[in-house]
Amino acid sequence: MNSKRIKKIIIFLIVIFIICFMIYKSGENTQYMNNLDYNINLLENGDMEITETWDMYINHTNTIFRDLNLYGYDNIESISVIDLETGKELNQIDHEEYHVPTNSYYALPLQSTKFEIAWGTGMENSFGRKKYQIKYKISNVVNNYKDCQEWYWKLLEKGENAVPVQNVTGTITLPKPVEDIENLKVWGHGQVNGNIEKVSNNEVKFEVKNLSPGAMLELRTVTTEKIFNITDEEKASIEKLNSIITEETKWAEETNKTAEQTRIFLIVVLVIYVILVIRFVLKIIKYVKINKRDNDGLIKKELKYYRDIPRENDATPNEATYLYNYNKKSLSNSSVQANMVSATILDLALKKVIELNVKNENIVVKILNQNPQDLKSDEKEIFELLKDVGKNKEEFEIKELNQYAKKKYYKYSTNINNCVNYARNNLYKINLIDKREEKEYAGCEMASLKLKMLSLAYICAFIASVIFHVPILKGAIAYNFGISFQMNFIIYVLALLPLVSVAIITWKLQEKIREKIAVLTQSGMDEKIEWRALAKYMEDFSMLDEKEVPALSIWEKYLVYATAFGIAEKVIEQMKAKYPQVFIEENWDEEKMSNEYPIVNFLSNPIYATYDHFRPVTSLKANVKMAYTTSMAEIAAHSSSSGTGGGGGFSGGGGRRRRPEAGMGGR
Repeated sequence: MNSKRIKKIIIFLIVIFIICFMIYKSGENTQYMNNLDYNINLLENGDMEITETWDMYINHTNTIFRDLNLYGYDNIESISVIDLETGKELNQIDHEEYHVPTNSYYALPLQSTKFEIAWGTGMENSFGRKKYQIKYKISNVVNNYKDCQEWYWKLLEKGENAVPVQNVTGTITLPKPVEDIENLKVWGHGQVNGNIEKVSNNEVKFEVKNLSPGAMLELRTVTTEKIFNITDEEKASIEKLNSIITEETKWAEETNKTAEQTRIFLIVVLVIYVILVIRFVLKIIKYVKINKRDNDGLIKKELKYYRDIPRENDATPNEATYLYNYNKKSLSNSSVQANMVSATILDLALKKVIELNVKNENIVVKILNQNPQDLKSDEKEIFELLKDVGKNKEEFEIKELNQYAKKKYYKYSTNINNCVNYARNNLYKINLIDKREEKEYAGCEMASLKLKMLSLAYICAFIASVIFHVPILKGAIAYNFGISFQMNFIIYVLALLPLVSVAIITWKLQEKIREKIAVLTQSGMDEKIEWRALAKYMEDFSMLDEKEVPALSIWEKYLVYATAFGIAEKVIEQMKAKYPQVFIEENWDEEKMSNEYPIVNFLSNPIYATYDHFRPVTSLKANVKMAYTTSMAEIAAHSSSSGTGGGGGFSGGGGRRRRPEAGMGGR
């Protein structure tokens, strides 16, 4: 194993450690309960005996407490706390303490509406698993109506329970069996994943998985048989059964509606998942076939020099620039715009749409034709830009482009972008570039990054799904992400394995086939080679033994494309070397050159020799590039400022029972 890989593994482990440490610290004093079991005995006189069994992890916490809200209780008595590991009952103290001594507890009314049971754990500096049993008795908990008797109790108050519980179970035992089990009706409220059922004529069981902190837990039993020996003159004349059933049915319907919506959502997710897997599988089949090729299938003809202009009557400098620089992926505007725009300005001058002159080492532009009819879309964008810069002026200096770009940055940028896009789209249209293959190649370019990111993410997720089950982290994770997070997380990780696998195989194949994708069509490859050979021909012209020297009218066009390819200065020197007598100042015919050869005149007038380091083509490109940079800077700057009672699942209703009980926590 090489040192780079070892270094990456070490960094990865450090990151995992830091994440675990941060999760742990964020919920350092949070408790986590494996199981919470309720044994509820309803007595014939209407009282209730509750035994709560707590199986929990305690994390650096001295005192655990259980709060009960006092709303109309007749009495809370027979309280005890037992350490189930030792079997010993904790000693009761008669006063409140913030930190209760080890193996002691108090059970006191702290406020007019609050009764608290709290006990010492002796674990303020440690972490571990403990089991406790809390017993208490509450009087007068059953309602006696004319047509039924009701026990309606909130074991945990919404928002007050601070301890996440992995599994809540419980048993409710009636004082005697009902004669007909249909006369016993039961409901549960809170998390909808709970379940409550009648197991016999006098026993009801309930269960809730992954009870989140702050979740409510509420139970309701109703009997139409009088099994409790109680009197309640105030309620004895009230018929309550129908209103209870109506209320519970409404809550159940609302919960079922939500469950149906959830089911539909899961079906949609599953369908999308299957579609994605199938899509990746089809791509794998496609890429396996491509991988069998020897190359991209294009014939690259040998052509060192080429003197003709490809598609001379149809090609624009923008298209030539784009194809000349094209390398299987869409070019960015910043990489080609200076050459494109500069060459297009020269081409507009060649077509006598504008006039270019030099005055005092400044390039001056004059609009000759306000409404030219023979320009292509990409050329029109540059012409409209120049016309807007020189609006209400007879002529303007090219450096005014920068001032325009600063004021009208969005418009300037839009014109340039449109120019490049029109050129690109026309190359698609005339089938020189295959747009679908270009997109495929772009995907291959990203395959390596996507592969690394997905692999790393999945490995991290898999390791996390294991680490998150370490007991010392359970409480902190449940506190930060919810009690269901751990189980759901590993389910999601495993469920995603097929999709992740086919995605990795797909992107791995994309890495291998990248150079076997032919983005250019054969015609596109031929023309690109011709443009490259033309550029080479212009650069080496003076060294070639040409029987026929191209006329200056041909050089007019050559200079436009030389500017498009970024070799104009070299080509000007080649031209001067072949026509030395023309470029001597004494022989220079100013009137003829400006009328017949405007581009040659503009770019290579002998008078420039008297200027200090001034070159028209360099100045033109510099001003164009500066204006584009200015527009981008301005855009960036302005953007930044600118139920029936037969049992079953829990419902989401409830919350209105007669007497609430509060939550659990630690300190």
